[in-house]
Amino acid sequence: MINMFGHSAWDTTVKYSEGRSSKIISKGYKAEGDDIIGGSPDKSLERRPKAGSITDCQVSEWSDWEVSNDGCIEIRTRKVVREPTCGGKECPILVEERPVGATDSVWGWSEWTADPNDPCFEIRKRIMRSPATCGGNPNDPLLS
Repeated sequence: MINMFGHSAWDTTVKYSEGRSSKIISKGYKAEGDDIIGGSPDKSLERRPKAGSITDCQVSEWSDWEVSNDGCIEIRTRKVVREPTCGGKECPILVEERPVGATDSVWGWSEWTADPNDPCFEIRKRIMRSPATCGGNPNDPLLS
């Protein structure tokens, strides 16, 4: 279909003359959902992303939580499956950490043994069964 100016209804350019030269000017039509994102300073050119060219970063599922070497932090990770292209969304964090709760040392009693100083008695001592970790209290609560 030709409009009253002699152009097709789908024609997105207008040609005009200035003295001896002629220019092609984009009229800036855009289809529903298209975004025109820029162009030349004299507005004779417009740019928009090519359909399907923008891809966001994609990452794997989180790994299981693993205890770090010092035993005080758990860590989980994920990997980049696809890097973003053409201005797509950046990758989210790939490593998460969480503290492991502090544990106090565990104390108990030793076995009863003969008192070397008195044959009529037996003795036992307080002993540490497991040490404190991750900032826990190392002191025997019975003696504190």
